[in-house]
Amino acid sequence: MYGLKHFFSFRTLSPYEKIVSFFLLIAFLISLYIYLFDLSLKYSKRLPARGGQLTELIDSPARFINPVFASSDTDLDITELVYSGLLRSDGQGGLRLELAESYQISDDAKEYTFKIRDKAVFQDGRPVTAKDVKFTIDLIQNPLLKSPRFADWLDVKVEIVDDKTIKFILPKPYSMFLENLSIGILPEHIWSHISTDEMQFSIFNENAIGAGPYKVEEIIKTDSGIPAEYILVANGKYIFGKPHIKRIKFKILKDDNEKIKYLNNDKYTSVAALPYTTLNELDTNMHTIYTLKYPRVFALFLNKDKNNLFVDFAVRDAIDNAIDKKGIVDHIFKGYADVLCGPVPRTCKYERKNPKEIMQKAGWKINKEGIWEKKGKKAEFSLAYPSEGELKDIAFKIQSDLQKSGFKVNLHSYKVDEIIKIIRDRDFDAVLFGQSLGRANDLYAFWHSSQKDDPGLNIVSYANKKVDKWSKDLRKTKNKGEREELMNKIYSEVSKEKPAIFLYSPHYVYVLPKNMKGFDYKFIAEPYERFDSVHRWFYQTQQVWNFLVK
Repeated sequence: MYGLKHFFSFRTLSPYEKIVSFFLLIAFLISLYIYLFDLSLKYSKRLPARGGQLTELIDSPARFINPVFASSDTDLDITELVYSGLLRSDGQGGLRLELAESYQISDDAKEYTFKIRDKAVFQDGRPVTAKDVKFTIDLIQNPLLKSPRFADWLDVKVEIVDDKTIKFILPKPYSMFLENLSIGILPEHIWSHISTDEMQFSIFNENAIGAGPYKVEEIIKTDSGIPAEYILVANGKYIFGKPHIKRIKFKILKDDNEKIKYLNNDKYTSVAALPYTTLNELDTNMHTIYTLKYPRVFALFLNKDKNNLFVDFAVRDAIDNAIDKKGIVDHIFKGYADVLCGPVPRTCKYERKNPKEIMQKAGWKINKEGIWEKKGKKAEFSLAYPSEGELKDIAFKIQSDLQKSGFKVNLHSYKVDEIIKIIRDRDFDAVLFGQSLGRANDLYAFWHSSQKDDPGLNIVSYANKKVDKWSKDLRKTKNKGEREELMNKIYSEVSKEKPAIFLYSPHYVYVLPKNMKGFDYKFIAEPYERFDSVHRWFYQTQQVWNFLVK
């Protein structure tokens, strides 16, 4: 025993043997580390780590965290996080399944049948059923509730097939109907106990319960009871798994300069729809500016029924060529917009002709006032525009560009609600305004002759038999190739006739933390859709063994 004890003793080794043993031990440990590291890489994955907080800066408090009543930007933003629909936007211009696991469309495109996922549950653990879906749509269709989504569901019948299957029956084919199925679903077991008269005053419009990726944890209010912050936490019962970001806080800051200061002092902050002129003040070492395609068309709409100046195509053509659209995009939007040549946002070859030559060839002459005149008719009109945002600057630029080309433009600014009334009454010569086309670019509502009277959106009373037929067919067909062909025809015809002067399509600008990952959206139909991939957002990653990955 004595011999063995000393045989294994390090002290019995010679200095040379001690050095060799030391280096052999180091080599063994390095080899073991490399082996274990390779083994780790082979049998594990680098995955997003859970944790962290995001503070989203907003302008105003929410009134309704409820898909039936939501109307303001804050309403819609928080509602999108708390609730889930059968479908959700995919950020690339299409839709993906959410609460639904599948759907079928009948051959005549009038019946849509959806199968709800078995694992779909609300944040209180109760399952999402066909009964919940029908209950939600019934509320939207109730005229007494005055839901902003009422028009989307007019004359649509909803039938429960079984506990997890729901059918929607349309009075006529409408290929864009799928857009409506992203509406958030209310839990019937909570809301059915609340009377119609009390629904808009229910506490559940704040303490909302849905099936979305986040749930309301706390609403911090001022001494006067006005919400100042909304704190949402990740929902572990969400159909696609618990989101990586632990908490999202909505903080109300009305002043844009205050938002910039907050952003530049907090690297975990986000904000949407900042004025384009303030973006250069952002610290881009802390934040990333994302620009998303956005189906908005801003144009100068010409009402020939109010001012017969616009009956003359030469006048419309000259106005189109006199306005420096690229100047609007470059100087007012700082490049965060696209020049438009037609009724749909798309790349176009923007070339300007000489507006004075156009007018001269049509028999117009410059009078002593420096204004075009023909047979006693002066090239003069009034331009109405909303007094908010960049539209004021654009209106003044349009006035300046047109006056240089011999037109007299009288500007009149209005509040948003006033301008909407003017448009609905068709009480304007020309109006600077925007159209929201939606994901499917449904042009029927804007350019079909049947929509020329309020509440139709054909505000210039455009009438073209070919466009009527094409826009009607566009609503019927499900074939992608046919849709593209019809869209091209409508685009070409409306662009050629110029019932409106199409100006620009703004980009949607979203500012996120520099170290935020997982945001991969390129397109949104509505601002709140920027949150539709929120469950995939994360700050850091971690190495996880494969057997621990669900």
